[in-house]
Amino acid sequence: MNEIRFSQPVRETPPVESSLPQPPKTPFLKTFFKIVGLIVVFGLIIYGAILVKGNFLDNSIEARSSSYSAVFLINGQVYFGKMVKNNNEEIVLNDVYYLQVNSDNLSGGQTNALNQSTFNLVKLGNELHGPTDELFVNKTQVIFYEYLKDDSKVVQSIKNYK
Repeated sequence: MNEIRFSQPVRETPPVESSLPQPPKTPFLKTFFKIVGLIVVFGLIIYGAILVKGNFLDNSIEARSSSYSAVFLINGQVYFGKMVKNNNEEIVLNDVYYLQVNSDNLSGGQTNALNQSTFNLVKLGNELHGPTDELFVNKTQVIFYEYLKDDSKVVQSIKNYK
């Protein structure tokens, strides 16, 4: 009887040798370029994250710039204004006010002076040296800052001033 085969046995073909010279295999260079590529990719990811974070902070400042902030400095001075910039180096305020203490009796004890003190809210720009209504505060001089509610006494005084 005749056998019927559906598949032929696989024949191994000998490798064809090329007449062109092969470049030497350098696993060191391949590894080096892979490492450099990974460093570049991670660097771009970190750079992108910093940009996104910076844009997020800028957007939050813009959203809050319509409300007033209080910035407390290490020398005891407090400034109130609309925060338009806040980064690692400085805080910038517009529409700036500060407190001026008027005391009826400065010769008495400290307790008496505080009890008889009145505070005036002063608009920045009316001083003798004529500054603009913009304040640049070095972050190293800031103890803390906070956003003020629209119904706070300071914000109400600012609105009455205008």
